[in-house]
Amino acid sequence: MARKTKQPALMNPVIGGLPDDLKPAYNLTITQKEHFDEIVRELHRNEMLSSVDRFQITHAAVILDKMIQAKVLLDSSGLIQTFETGASNISAELTAFKSLHGEWEKCVMQLGLSPKARNLIMKKPSGKAKQPAQDQARPGLAIPR
Repeated sequence: MARKTKQPALMNPVIGGLPDDLKPAYNLTITQKEHFDEIVRELHRNEMLSSVDRFQITHAAVILDKMIQAKVLLDSSGLIQTFETGASNISAELTAFKSLHGEWEKCVMQLGLSPKARNLIMKKPSGKAKQPAQDQARPGLAIPR
């Protein structure tokens, strides 16, 4: 007869507590702190917040702030940088914005800040799970589920 196993608890859960108790991992500017608080509120509202997330949330807040700053600079300077010689190149502001946007997208996926990311994180198995390709190739060696 199978024994019931105890489910592991989340490390340092914040769910149900006050998200205001969660502090950034390091010092932030006022704007970065506002982004941090906004992300914390969003994760708390979706019941996806744990105190161990503070490092990733802090990083995401800094990246978001820098990305917005790069966008403002990009809007004022343009996409193309033209030199006195007539040569042109993609502006440094565009390069910075693209790099920061890529980092922000990673943070969004890791923290579940988009509908797609939340869906992947919260996805519950539906019905019979598909066997891995190795199990399908040699069904006699399939690990019992």
